Amino acid sequence: MPDIVVLGYSRNPSILSFIFHPSILSFICHPSILSFICHPSILSFICHPSILSFICHPSILSFICHPSILSFICHPSILSFICHPFILSFICHPSILLFICHPSILSFICHPSILSFICHPSFLSFICRPSILSFILHPSILSFICHPSILSFICHPSILSFICHPSTLSFICHPSILSFICHPSILSFICHPSILSFICHPSILSFICHPSILSFICHPFILSFICHPSILLFICHPSILSFICHPSILSFICHPSFLSFICRPSILSFILHPSILSFICHPSILSFICHPSILSFICHPSILSFICHPSILSFICHPSILSFICHPSILSLICHPSILSFICLPSTLSFICHPSILSFICHPSILSFICHPSILSFICHPSILSFICHPSILGAESDFVCF
Repeated sequence: MPDIVVLGYSRNPSILSFIFHPSILSFICHPSILSFICHPSILSFICHPSILSFICHPSILSFICHPSILSFICHPSILSFICHPFILSFICHPSILLFICHPSILSFICHPSILSFICHPSFLSFICRPSILSFILHPSILSFICHPSILSFICHPSILSFICHPSTLSFICHPSILSFICHPSILSFICHPSILSFICHPSILSFICHPSILSFICHPFILSFICHPSILLFICHPSILSFICHPSILSFICHPSFLSFICRPSILSFILHPSILSFICHPSILSFICHPSILSFICHPSILSFICHPSILSFICHPSILSFICHPSILSLICHPSILSFICLPSTLSFICHPSILSFICHPSILSFICHPSILSFICHPSILSFICHPSILGAESDFVCF
C-alpha cells in the first residue's frame, strides 16, 4: 500500500512540474548521482512490475514530452551515462524488453515531440558510439525486434514519415552505421521469417516509394556500401532469394515510382560497378533468376514497357554491360530450359517487336557485340539451335519480317 501511495502521489501535477526546475535537472547530471543509478539494487528495482506499469501512466508519458526534459536528455553527461556497460546490459533484461512492447509505450513514441527529439544531432551522433552499436548486436535485442507488436508499430504512419526526415536519412549515411549493418549477426537477423514477412506489409512497401527515400538510396555512400562483399554475399542467402519471389514484393517492383527511380543515372552507373556485375554471376543468383515466379514477373506489362525506356536501352549499350553478358556463366544460364521456354511466351515475343527494341538492336555497339566470338559460338549451342526451331519462334519471325 505505501508503494501505491507514493507512486500515485508522484503523478501529482505539482510534483511533476517541480522536476522541471533547472536546478533539479542539472542536479541529476551530477556524476555521483548518475553513478549511483548504476547500482545493481537500483537497476533491479526499476524492473519491478509496479514501477514499469507506473511509467505507462499517461501523466508520466506526457511529462517526458516536455521540452526541458527532452533537451535535458541530450546533455553530454546523460548520453555518456547511457553508454555505461551496466546500463546497456540492464536494458536487455526481459522485463524491460517486454515492457517496451506495452501499447501505451509504443503509441507514446509516436508523439511529435519524441520523434523530433530523435532527430537531434547530439542524439543521432550518440547512437554512432561503438558501445551502442555493439549493444544492438545482443541476441535478446535482435530477437526482441521480431516481436509482433514492435514490427506492427514500425508500420505506424508517423514512424514511417519520421524516417523520411533529412537528418535521419543523412544519419544513416554515417560510416559507423553502414559498417555496422555488415555485421554477420545483423545480416543473419534480417533473414528471420518474421522480419522478411514484415517487409511485405503494404504500408512498408508504399513507404519505400516515398521520394525522399528513393533519392536517399542514390547517395554515393549508400550505393558504394551496397557493393560491400558481406552485403552481396548476404543477398545470396536462400531465405532472401525466396523472399524476393513473394507476390507483394514482385508487384511492388512494378510500381511506377520505383521503376522510374531505377532510371536515375546514379543508379544505372552503380550497376556498372565490377562487384555488382560479378555478383550477378553467383550460381545462387543465376539459378534464382530461373524461378517461375521471377520469369513470369518479367512478363508484366509495366516491366516490359519499362525496359523500353531510353535510359535503360542506352545503358545496356555500355561496354561493361555488353562484355559482362559474354561471361560464360551468363551465356550458359541462357541455355537453361526455363529461360528458353520463357522467351517463347507471347508477351515476350511481342515485346521484342516493339519499335524502340528493334531500333535498339540496330545500335552499332549491339551489332558489333553480336559478332563477339563467345556470342557466335554460344549461338551454335544445341539447345539454342533447337530452340530457334520452336514453332512459336518461327511464327514470331514471320511476324517480325512483316513488321
